[in-house]
Amino acid sequence: QVDPEVRMPCLPTDAFTGRGPIPKVAKVAWLCKWTTAALLRKFFNFFAGEFVWGTEVVSVRCGQRASMNDPAFSLLPAQSHRLHIEDPFLLARNLQCVLGLQEEEIFHRKIRDAAQLLRTYRLPASLRPHSPPPGSNRLVQPHQMSDMDNFRSISNGDGHGVSPEHMLLAQDVENDPTVNKNVIESKPVGPAAEQVPL
Repeated sequence: QVDPEVRMPCLPTDAFTGRGPIPKVAKVAWLCKWTTAALLRKFFNFFAGEFVWGTEVVSVRCGQRASMNDPAFSLLPAQSHRLHIEDPFLLARNLQCVLGLQEEEIFHRKIRDAAQLLRTYRLPASLRPHSPPPGSNRLVQPHQMSDMDNFRSISNGDGHGVSPEHMLLAQDVENDPTVNKNVIESKPVGPAAEQVPL
C-alpha cells in the first residue's frame, strides 16, 4: 500500500462487518504491473531496510507510513523499539503481542536474511518448493537452464547449472521490470561462485 509504484488500494476496514454481501467499497479496479517475484522482493526490502522498526506502525487500515505517535494510533498499545502491527478491526490490539522479544528478534533477522537472498535472486529456504507441483512447468530446474536462450544462471562451479537454492520462476524473471537482464548478481557462495552475463 505504501509503495508509490504499486499503489495498492486502501479499503475502509469499518465497511467489513462479516455480515451480508461484500461491501460496495471493495469493488475497486486495481491493476498491478509487478510480478509476484518483484512484489516479494519489494516487500522484504521495505521491511528489512526502509520501515523504521519500533517507530512506524504496520497499518492496512490507514495504508500509509506513520509513526506510533500519529493520532490515528492513539488506542494502540506500544512498547518502544518493538514491532507495531495494528489490528485493522480491533484498534487497541497490537498484533506483535504474539511475539516475545526473542521471537521478534528472530523474525526481524529472518526478514533481513530473506531480503538479502532475494536481492541476489535466490529464494529463502522457506519459500523454495521441494518438488514442482504436478503438471507445472514454470519452475526452472537446473538441468533445464542450459536450454533457455533468454536466461542464464549462476554457476555452482561444477559445470552443471545451479544448485536448488538458485531455482527461480523463469516467467517472473523474464517479465520482471526490476531484474537487470544483463547480469544476475550473486554474493559468492563458494570459491567458484561468479557472475555470468546474459
